[in-house]
Amino acid sequence: MKMHKVIEKYFQHYNSREVRNALNAWVEHFKNGGKMYISLGGAMSTAGIGAILSKLIDTDLVNGISCTGANLEEDYFRAVGYSKYLQFNQPWNLTIEDEVEIVE
Repeated sequence: MKMHKVIEKYFQHYNSREVRNALNAWVEHFKNGGKMYISLGGAMSTAGIGAILSKLIDTDLVNGISCTGANLEEDYFRAVGYSKYLQFNQPWNLTIEDEVEIVE
């Protein structure tokens, strides 16, 4: 099932309904030749927001983007260090020795 059909079927109440209504309004806005100005608060880069935004920019659907420093920092990190990125599912269990080994 395509995502827009999933949203139409299941996003019926409270906040999910507002997400659905916003998505439908955005689609109509684009169909009428409109563009969007996007504001991001908080770090979304590690969630892959750049891949989504780049597609919107490439298709000329975004007129501008305003974001917090967290997004800029993470975008920079992904650009220069992502190939060395390590994910730890339980970072609170790392010992000092683990952290030294990671740095080295």
